[in-house]
Amino acid sequence: MARAKGLPDPFPDTVVVAQPSAGPVPAPAGDPPPVPWDPSILDPLFRTIVPEVEKLDLAALKAKAAPLGEDMVRLVEKDGVWNPVAKGTIVTTAPAVVAQLLNSVGVSAAHAPTIALVGAIGAIFTGRQILVAKLEELAKAQPKTSAP
Repeated sequence: MARAKGLPDPFPDTVVVAQPSAGPVPAPAGDPPPVPWDPSILDPLFRTIVPEVEKLDLAALKAKAAPLGEDMVRLVEKDGVWNPVAKGTIVTTAPAVVAQLLNSVGVSAAHAPTIALVGAIGAIFTGRQILVAKLEELAKAQPKTSAP
């Protein structure tokens, strides 16, 4: 079969085949293996976070109920709290589940302080964003006064 002028031969006469090495292949140099997560590292975090998330959830529900009247706010205060069994299940199982997830994706427990710091900053930022949104909503609800 004739090949088109100027194009490389698709079937070269010589093929280079890699030969197996004579000894074991050394592991590539680099980062040490990840430090595995132990659920006990995460336990205090979830014992702190879960009740705070419940408080934020309840506050958001109360804010939604406020325009509907005090009866609705009282209903939310009574019925909006999390089921204690479900909340306890989250607190007790989340550390093991998150440790397993972090281990499976290769995130080292050596990074725990960094992860905690980023999470704390994220929580503060989120709280501030929620507060700013509430303040903006309240500002819009205020009657406009004309300047003297």
